[in-house]
Amino acid sequence: MTFPLTVGQTIARSDLHRQVGGRLRSRISPSATTPNVMLFTGGTLDGFTGRHVHFTGEGAPGVDHRLIGGNAALARHAVEGRTLRLFRPDQGLVRYLGAYTLDAAIPWLSVDAQDHAHPHHPTVETLVFRLLPVDGDPVGLLPAAPVPEQTQVEETDLFDRFRPPPGHRRNDPIPIEAAAQHLLTEYRDHLRGLGHDVRRYRIRPADTLDQIAVDLFDHTTNHLITATGSTARTHILGARGSIFDQARFFTPTPHLALLTPTPPRADLAALCARSGLHVIHPSATGEWQQS
Repeated sequence: MTFPLTVGQTIARSDLHRQVGGRLRSRISPSATTPNVMLFTGGTLDGFTGRHVHFTGEGAPGVDHRLIGGNAALARHAVEGRTLRLFRPDQGLVRYLGAYTLDAAIPWLSVDAQDHAHPHHPTVETLVFRLLPVDGDPVGLLPAAPVPEQTQVEETDLFDRFRPPPGHRRNDPIPIEAAAQHLLTEYRDHLRGLGHDVRRYRIRPADTLDQIAVDLFDHTTNHLITATGSTARTHILGARGSIFDQARFFTPTPHLALLTPTPPRADLAALCARSGLHVIHPSATGEWQQS
């Protein structure tokens, strides 16, 4: 069967499925009657890099993605002799963007991401499929960052950490994030007042879509600093894990410091000390104390 649409043509989605099969409501819609898998853009990480279309897989809110259902149909399209057909919304219709195939070298990646339609659900492992155009570059998709072949450590502005990804809706920072942002501003200004060279970085590891935000790096003392707006156990443990994740990308190995609004309780302070992690916090008089 010849596919009934040409690139750029629009159609009502119900009419599309009437002609070629597939499910009306799914973003990934394999047909049981024709050798096609229809893909409908609108996922959290969808976009065009200039070479690949990144297409976000399917999964229940708050649940890690797995290669089942529509994700499996997309992943196995070549083996099963199906063609990927990409569409985007267009004024109540869908516009056909052409045929695609998965990149054989890196067909998909796993990325930590949150569904912006469900901001109260946790970040989950999200599949991002890498599609190569067969019928020419797509029109009308958001830009997306390509996957770096080598790890990139880029200097950036101070508070990226509290901004949503480009092209997505900004969420107001929660109070704990706002507290961390305030700490970073105050401590950055303190260090710069002492004449220290303090910078901010974003790390993009090779062969991933991950972006790791580095809160502060004091080049004068070789200190890597991360902030948390709370001394609750989960936040201390999360910040501790984050700073060890970041430290492996810097040479020579930096000293590590955790910026907190108040001193952590004794057992958490001991945990930080055993890990070689200095804790820095403001005193009641506004001075900075280190333990």
